[in-house]
Amino acid sequence: MSVGSQAKIPGNDWIKRWQSDNEHEELYHNLVEEFFSMDNILTSMSLLFVKSNICMNDSVTDLLQVLMTEKMSVHMNQFGFAPFKSEPMLYIEYQHCTKSQIAVMQRLLLNARHTKQYVACSHMSTGASVMLQDRSYHCKLDPKNVLFALYRMIHASKLSSLQKHTVYNILMQRLRNSVAIPNESLIEVKRLCDEFKESQQPAQVSDQAHAQVPDP
Repeated sequence: MSVGSQAKIPGNDWIKRWQSDNEHEELYHNLVEEFFSMDNILTSMSLLFVKSNICMNDSVTDLLQVLMTEKMSVHMNQFGFAPFKSEPMLYIEYQHCTKSQIAVMQRLLLNARHTKQYVACSHMSTGASVMLQDRSYHCKLDPKNVLFALYRMIHASKLSSLQKHTVYNILMQRLRNSVAIPNESLIEVKRLCDEFKESQQPAQVSDQAHAQVPDP
């Protein structure tokens, strides 16, 4: 018998499992993009901050540390999507999710049901929930997305310019004392913040000039 004829051909079950794993990986990264890409993270963080006021002691700093250090998990309870395993009460309610976010979560649940790689349980505070098993490709959020979203959130507040600058610097200092942030991420965040600040100036200057024009 030749060497080639001794090789085992993978069975249909193995092929299906491989396809399901590949699909899960693709859907997982789609879910990360849906909630925490540069375009979407600002909304997600704003919704998570509302929940953090209830379940965390120092809501702002604690949430930022979770966002910067933990891998995103796939945990869906009765009321919403909880992206971090250590904080089951920190979830984004389904009523605030987009149709595309809901669609990806539904496909992930179907995939998990097929592969049976999930845990179903019930909590007094969040009701019935399903948590998909961790995979090797589960990842942390991009730090520059988190920090730039923080900058934009503070910028959108009603604080004075000096207060905004002070608050951002204090939070950044706290984070740098507790979290290892890559230098390249800090450099990129500074560039993004500078560009954002410059993009806001023309509108502000225009408003000020318009306000100084005397009535006829």
